Amino acid sequence: MNSDQIDASFDLLNADENAYTHQSYSTGSSHITLEKLEIIEQSDNWFKVLNETRAYAQRNDIDLVNPYDQLLSNHENVHIRHELIKKIEISLLDGTDYAIAAGAGIIAGIVDAVFVGTIGSGGNVSPLQGWTDKQYASIVNRFGVHYRASDQINKLDRNKMGVKEYRAAKERILRSVKEKGLESNIKYLENRFRVLYDTTGGNNSKLANGLKVNGMNTGNHHMLSLGHDPGPLGLVFSIIDQLTGKATFIEDGRIIRAATENINRINGQEVKGIIDAAHNWFGHCLSDISGSGSTKIGNRGSGLPAPFYVLFQRCQFGSIPIDSKNTSGTIAQLTEKMFKEGYDTRAFTAQLIPIIVYEVIIRMFWFFKQHFYFGKIISESMPFGGNNDLQRMLFVAAASFSAIDVGHATVKAGGAEPITFFMTLNYPGLINFGFKAVQNLRNEVAHIKKLNEFDADIQAEWDRLIITGSI
Repeated sequence: MNSDQIDASFDLLNADENAYTHQSYSTGSSHITLEKLEIIEQSDNWFKVLNETRAYAQRNDIDLVNPYDQLLSNHENVHIRHELIKKIEISLLDGTDYAIAAGAGIIAGIVDAVFVGTIGSGGNVSPLQGWTDKQYASIVNRFGVHYRASDQINKLDRNKMGVKEYRAAKERILRSVKEKGLESNIKYLENRFRVLYDTTGGNNSKLANGLKVNGMNTGNHHMLSLGHDPGPLGLVFSIIDQLTGKATFIEDGRIIRAATENINRINGQEVKGIIDAAHNWFGHCLSDISGSGSTKIGNRGSGLPAPFYVLFQRCQFGSIPIDSKNTSGTIAQLTEKMFKEGYDTRAFTAQLIPIIVYEVIIRMFWFFKQHFYFGKIISESMPFGGNNDLQRMLFVAAASFSAIDVGHATVKAGGAEPITFFMTLNYPGLINFGFKAVQNLRNEVAHIKKLNEFDADIQAEWDRLIITGSI
């Protein structure tokens, strides 16, 4: 084609933008066929653009396979794709994964409804609650035997006894101690680990100058004394109380401190005083956790409140129906009534078991899939850490469990006292669900932020290529 023909061709291209797809033009002795290019309309919908591009490629027999992939081995291609998925944090969960997560929550929900049910007091307890009570009683009894035997053995004078005589005395003490019952060992632990904040209120308050804590009585003194909390909160306040000689209580929603007449063996000397106070707190918690000797409810006993449960006594607000007589109470009154009717650390532990069920199912499934299906090494397959997909499965399980739990509590409370609803709800499950929801929300926010940063990097590189015209 000569220069005249080329110029004529450009003139024809610019002459009519609405020309047919195929048009023929003759210039001198040559015949030129022009084809109008197809145009894909600009759109904000990525999937629309993608589908139109694929349709165009199919009509024109264009291979969209990346030619550079043919230069790499299958192993290298897979490795690159895995690295890209890891960098962008693309979810690898499928429908089966979500179904298993939901199924694990449903199984745990059935375990909770059938074997935990409504928390009770006295002899009216569910199978898992009764089993948990027995485990705590066994632990307390073993500790009572241990401390009782140790204290008696330490009193033996080994210098005045022969080896055989000393061994015989030890065996005699162990046999005697093991014959003691649970209540006897509880009373021994109470005397062995005395704390100054152990008061039941009323005429036996033992506060200095005859003071009393308003509202404190035999049934709730474990809830109004911060040192009786079996968690970190109780440990901190117990140490402070024992070292300062004052006790910390909650009175009408306020935290107060008062001197007591109780015996306290801690002398408050620096590090040793702190260690002795912590040891004393632990021993006293053991004496109360399975039902203290002076606060029996039925044949179960009034134990210790669940960790941080005492803080609800500061919530002197709300109007919550408690019984069928349309009696309403504050959050503090509701939680106090729940404690008196059996909701203590042992009941809280019983409710933890169904949560452990679905956690174990999900984490075992995760390990086996990562190790045997994806072929990862054991250290990379461990079901711990903040992996987004693992946390999504745990969230789905927690959501399905809580849905069944709330439904079960609602049905169980139908026609019964309103307190039944609150005694049936699985609080560890609700706490875990809330924690998982916050964790997944935080993960999604971080993921979106990372994708935006990734898009910004791609856009910056694209702008550089357009401006410089080079790679």
